[in-house]
Amino acid sequence: MQHDKFNTGSSGRPSVIRTYCVVLPVALVTLWIGTAIVLEAWKADRTRGQPGVPDPLTRDEYLYREERLGIPNISFAPLRIAARWLFYCQPELSLEVGSAGGVHSAGDERFASWYLSPQQQILEYLMYSIIFVASIVGGVMRGHWTLRAPARDESSKMNLIELLNATITTLLALGAICYKSATAILARREGLSSSADVLATWFLLQPCHVFCIALAVIYWSRRWKVSIYFFNLYLHLMWGVALALVFAEMEEYYKRQYPLEILHFYLDHWVLVIAPFVLIALRTYPVFKPRLWFCYSFAGAFHSCILQPLHFVLLVQINYQTHPPGGPLRHFGKLYRPVQYIFCWLLTYLFSQCIIPAWVSFCEAHIWPRLGRFQQSEVSSVKESDPVNGRVDKKTL
Repeated sequence: MQHDKFNTGSSGRPSVIRTYCVVLPVALVTLWIGTAIVLEAWKADRTRGQPGVPDPLTRDEYLYREERLGIPNISFAPLRIAARWLFYCQPELSLEVGSAGGVHSAGDERFASWYLSPQQQILEYLMYSIIFVASIVGGVMRGHWTLRAPARDESSKMNLIELLNATITTLLALGAICYKSATAILARREGLSSSADVLATWFLLQPCHVFCIALAVIYWSRRWKVSIYFFNLYLHLMWGVALALVFAEMEEYYKRQYPLEILHFYLDHWVLVIAPFVLIALRTYPVFKPRLWFCYSFAGAFHSCILQPLHFVLLVQINYQTHPPGGPLRHFGKLYRPVQYIFCWLLTYLFSQCIIPAWVSFCEAHIWPRLGRFQQSEVSSVKESDPVNGRVDKKTL
């Protein structure tokens, strides 16, 4: 049955040994080797002359920077070798946030930096990748989704509101791509190599843009399995978009003054925040019970396993993975990232365990009955229904 694709019993799950002693090590080793290959292929010496890549320093300057970062003082030889290798991937990055040296020739904090030493970058990368990848592998292989509320019907046809939402989200995603591409092209034509605008297209990797582009794809199919899972994942991680609205950094937008870019920013984020609540009210997708740590691990892995090492390829920092933003996080100094992850976990808990369940309960009690789309017979069969089609399958219990 189609139900078995979404919610399997414990008898169908791989063993703990296979999951954590076979699959997990293979996944981690593949990730680490792949990361090393990418960093080696795009190290500074191989990319000289490209936009945003700084000119090489003298040997004395390299040795001075090594000393400042404490690399020669590392007593554990493998860590010292790894730290020196990572440092020489991009040795010209600024040692301070917003300094006037290195690639920060204009004090542009959007560039990556060596605010965190190479050895700290490596240790945190290994630690976070083990934690988050283990959670994802375990969740995929041994976990299952439990239905909270079924979709309204089996049809893949969208109503007018859903069609409007999919269209607007798609236009906003295309708008973000156009704005970032235009920023990079204009900066290169004007020779603004000291500005991170020359690398603006990489800012499309910001979580808000990633969510917008992904939602623009999945909104066009209600019954696609990927759409269903991604929508439920996004429900518990949409705090990131809400946070970007509350603490919007608009300085660069006001500098560029592109037509409608500021309007696009706010419209984009408000649509990403409001639309999921509307789609829950319309019962567009089935809603599953929250899987707090599993969902949070996707956000953690995206930042620690993808964005963190990519900073030394892209040369710009995305979502503050090389140095903290101005504000409370900067008070924690070199420990700002653990604090950042803890704070993000609390926000995931707030959305996963409080806000989304409360909204679903409100819809069950007040919205769905008034829309005539939630019959009493469906209420009694929710726990036995198919996550997609609402068909009964008592084997799931």
